[in-house]
Amino acid sequence: MKRSVYLDTTILNYLFDERDMIKNFIETTKAWWEYQKPNYNVYTSIEMLAELQFGNYPNKEQATRTAETIEILPRTDEIEIISEIYIKNFIMPKDFL
Repeated sequence: MKRSVYLDTTILNYLFDERDMIKNFIETTKAWWEYQKPNYNVYTSIEMLAELQFGNYPNKEQATRTAETIEILPRTDEIEIISEIYIKNFIMPKDFL
């Protein structure tokens, strides 16, 4: 049985970024995507898609198109509660919700 993994915006950005200053992150992400991703059930959220669409990222269109191919998890009460805790403790920016 495959394990599940949730992808946030960072992963999709690294997958298509080309900046030298984060080259190691980019290479690691691309290697994971090619060799490890097939071993997982991969999920994301509508919030992650919104963050990609409205943010200012290198190669944003490619990242967004790829993100749209990933299964989107439904929003639940538990996720709402966790999101509120993250926002209250400045772990997640308010702008993306």
